[in-house]
Amino acid sequence: MPDCTNIILALSVAWRNYHYIAEYGLAYKRLGVLWFLILVVLGLYSLFAMIQQRRSLYYLWVINAWFLYASLLGSSMVNWDVLITRYNLNQAQHAKIDTLFLLREVSDKNLPLLLNEHELLLERSNSAPETVDKFLQLKIKAFERRTARQGWRGWNWADEVTRRAL
Repeated sequence: MPDCTNIILALSVAWRNYHYIAEYGLAYKRLGVLWFLILVVLGLYSLFAMIQQRRSLYYLWVINAWFLYASLLGSSMVNWDVLITRYNLNQAQHAKIDTLFLLREVSDKNLPLLLNEHELLLERSNSAPETVDKFLQLKIKAFERRTARQGWRGWNWADEVTRRAL
C-alpha cells in the first residue's frame, strides 16, 4: 500500500482547495493545484504498482511520464478561461464575483460570457458598477486592437466567437 501519510496530505490539500474554490471561485492556480494532486495520486499508485509487481525504476519513470503526457494532452483540449468564467458566474448566487479577476486576469476568450451576464456582473460584483463597466470596455478595446493587427495566420475559432459576440 502507498505511503498513507502522502495520501492523507494529498487529501488534506484537496479538501482545503475545495473549500477555497467554493468560497472564492476558480482561478488558474487553484486548477493547477488540482492537476498537481491528480498527478500525485497517480504517482503514488504507480509507485505502489512498481513495488507490488517488482518493476524497475525505469517502469516508474515511463508510467509517470505517460501520466504527465496524457494530462497535458487532455488539458490542452479545454478552454480554461471560459470554464473559469462560467463556473464563477454560475456560483454567483452564493458569493460575490471577483469581477476584476475575470476582467483583468482572464483572457478575452471570456468576453461573450461576460457580455451575456453583464447584469449579473453588476449585481453580484465585489467592485463598483462603474469600475466593472470601465474594465469591460478596456477589455473589449484591447481585444479589438489585438485582433485588428493580426493577419489571417493569427485567426482562431475562439477569437472568431468573441468577435461575433461583440
